[in-house]
Amino acid sequence: MNCINKLLTIAVIVVLAACSSLPTGYDKKFSYAVTDTAHTTLGKKAAEMLGENTDQSVVYIVNEGTDAFFARMLLLAQAERSIDVQYFIWHADLIGKLLFNEMIIAADRGVRVRILLDDININTEVEAMLYAMDQHKNIEVHLYNPFSSRGFRAADFATDTFRINRRMHNKSLSSTDGIMAQSGYARHRVALLKGGIELYELRADRKTEASRSLRHSAKEKSGLHSKTYIFDREEVFIGSFNFDQRSANINAEVGIVYKIPAMAKLIASRVFDNAVNDFAYRVELDVKHGQDEDGMDEVTETVVWVETRDGKEYRYTTQPGTSGWRRFNEGVFSILPIESQL
Repeated sequence: MNCINKLLTIAVIVVLAACSSLPTGYDKKFSYAVTDTAHTTLGKKAAEMLGENTDQSVVYIVNEGTDAFFARMLLLAQAERSIDVQYFIWHADLIGKLLFNEMIIAADRGVRVRILLDDININTEVEAMLYAMDQHKNIEVHLYNPFSSRGFRAADFATDTFRINRRMHNKSLSSTDGIMAQSGYARHRVALLKGGIELYELRADRKTEASRSLRHSAKEKSGLHSKTYIFDREEVFIGSFNFDQRSANINAEVGIVYKIPAMAKLIASRVFDNAVNDFAYRVELDVKHGQDEDGMDEVTETVVWVETRDGKEYRYTTQPGTSGWRRFNEGVFSILPIESQL
């Protein structure tokens, strides 16, 4: 019986391995970036803004997600030569469909469109759209680290784990599961506070003016997804890189360092000097010294979330805006050896 079970196990592994093999022997299509864009509308505008400073860059800060969406739509509408799109996640929701539609319109007027998406989050609805778009003579669709089986992805996870685990995180859209990512941070919260780090955690009920105007937004919770590092208020790093092991060692990430002191000071003042008390909890470590029943010195450390509202200060000893079930799951994840994957 044991022999039969071993043979069945081997047979299953062989079948899974066969199912999880990517195709080979096909003709590769080489594609290159379009560089002669000086005479396009966008090229002329860029040259006008740069003037004689051709070795420099012009940067605009976009504060609202809705503004970022409109900026993409306008750029797609004005493109004349090429459009290159790279995302980690793409949904077949209203925003995703509007952007896809604008790409098709651009392709219809002769613009070359190249789309690169991570296959980890491609569902059947998006896959059907991508297949249809790829039939257009001016549209190229590429999937990063694709699954070999479109209907049975478990085979790749089981037999090709090392490759499948590496993802293209470059984008502007959401990435890691919230509870798991939070658990990775939470296990280091006390150590960070002891090290003298000032911690602030975004309040889920705080929304920008733009987000409050969107339908259903009153019921949705806000999230902080930007990755911005400011050094001495002189330099700024903005990119997809999370402060975690996965970004450092596994994923493909992207980021830009701006040596623009004015921008560094502006972002720092807007976020940390002005808005932080209105939009975030200040996290503190309450340390109390006492004695136990045997008269021995005892130190009690409690994490406290401090909220400033209407000029008053409120202190919480449990994480505000979270349910007991969420905190339970966060605690479970925090003790599992998965930090390298977060």
